[in-house]
Amino acid sequence: MAITRAVLYARVSTTQQAQEGVSLDSQLEMAQARCEAKGWHFAGKYVDVMSGKNDKRPELKRMMDAASKRAFDAVIVYKLDRLARSMRKTHEVLGVLQDNDIAFISLTQDFDTSTHYGVAMVGMLAVWAQVESDNTAERVKSSMAHIAAGGRRNWGAIPLGYAVDDGKFVTVEGDAEIVREVFRSFLQDRTLRGTADRLNALGYRSKTGSLFSYTSVRGILRNPIYLGKTVWQRSKYVRTSTGSRRKKWQDPSTWIVCENTHMPIVSQDDWDRAQGLLDENAASSPRAIFGKKYAWSGLIYCECGSVLRRHSQYDYRCSSMSDKGKSSCELRPSIGRLFLELRVVPSIGLEIREAIKHAASTPRKAKPKDDKARERRIKDLQSRREREKDLFRSGVTDIKEMSANIKRIDGELSGMKVVEPFAPKHLQISEDLMGMWVDLDEQKRGDLLRLLVERCIVTVGEFKIYPRFPLSDEREFISVPRENMRRYNGIRSGAFVDPQ
Repeated sequence: MAITRAVLYARVSTTQQAQEGVSLDSQLEMAQARCEAKGWHFAGKYVDVMSGKNDKRPELKRMMDAASKRAFDAVIVYKLDRLARSMRKTHEVLGVLQDNDIAFISLTQDFDTSTHYGVAMVGMLAVWAQVESDNTAERVKSSMAHIAAGGRRNWGAIPLGYAVDDGKFVTVEGDAEIVREVFRSFLQDRTLRGTADRLNALGYRSKTGSLFSYTSVRGILRNPIYLGKTVWQRSKYVRTSTGSRRKKWQDPSTWIVCENTHMPIVSQDDWDRAQGLLDENAASSPRAIFGKKYAWSGLIYCECGSVLRRHSQYDYRCSSMSDKGKSSCELRPSIGRLFLELRVVPSIGLEIREAIKHAASTPRKAKPKDDKARERRIKDLQSRREREKDLFRSGVTDIKEMSANIKRIDGELSGMKVVEPFAPKHLQISEDLMGMWVDLDEQKRGDLLRLLVERCIVTVGEFKIYPRFPLSDEREFISVPRENMRRYNGIRSGAFVDPQ
């Protein structure tokens, strides 16, 4: 392959490593020297300061996006492990580069993928890079276990109520009183959401200064540190099928527990009562009783930007209001299941029938010939949308900032997407399935809804449905007025009727 333009990819795990190891400036100079010696144009650099195990590196992603556009002919690294610490990620990146006929060159390892020998060497070195990464992880884990066994702070955020002095937890009395109030309120109110609502109304805030949510309340109630214990290995991160990392709670038998390492904040009696009540609530929750699969889950959004979650077998409620109390959402919507089945579902069915008539009488438009740039932009916006969710989950942004950013991204997406009309036969199948709504279980209803509906938004006076199929009169959404649910009392759930 002919090389005329080359870029540098550099990565260091910490800013300290950037200063004490092979500096970024040195790597840059070496890359530029290689380009000058070979007669290549140095086209730029991509630098990440984070662990090689982290697959969501912004500069690596930006480089891969540029590679898909053939913005350069070669990628230069100081060493193979700068690219990735796992064989999976190494082969994934190299696969993209090879698909786009882009060479991969290491400055300190004598190979480049413009030769067959270089390709073979990359495979062998990737194996040893992962072996070294795994060995390092084991050494770090062993060291952290030793620290935890000695009752010293190991890693992670400092919990509410404590500060750290010389590696030991010390009580911060003002914050400790908030922790005691969490336990008192929960034992009195008996619900996580009620406790969060009460704490927020009293003006209390979490360690980060944000409103309490039911998850943050539960995190405090379940944390044995408030009994004067230092616990490590309560959870670990596992990789999902999509490549993202998810926290998984470990079995208590695997925990490393050191007793009486610092002053407790709550009594053993309050702790035991709280644990018993938490277990009791979990056993009687709607999810435990009715299962985890809800037809409308993830499809309905509040005007404040939060998703509506199944609150009981009868309704869906704004997750922000449920998690952080009524003060976090001005609209505070609660959408009944009967309203969804007797008003929303029939409205979708009616629009499908109209779309069938319209599709049958309207010739389908051909796709634009040159839409590669538009598709790449759509893919980039979709990735940005997921990153906004990740930033919110990790606490970097709050719900208002996330909602505003996602709304802006969705606005651009809606203007770029070319809606590909359903074929008339697909609409006909959908209509037949809607007619069998009563006989479908919750899982199949959800599958059907996700086929037909992109999202729904609840406002003060209406329920907006944004369909995946084109509406006959070029409307953007289906509008269903929000009504008093008392008129549906006594009607059998699951009935399918046409709107009047």
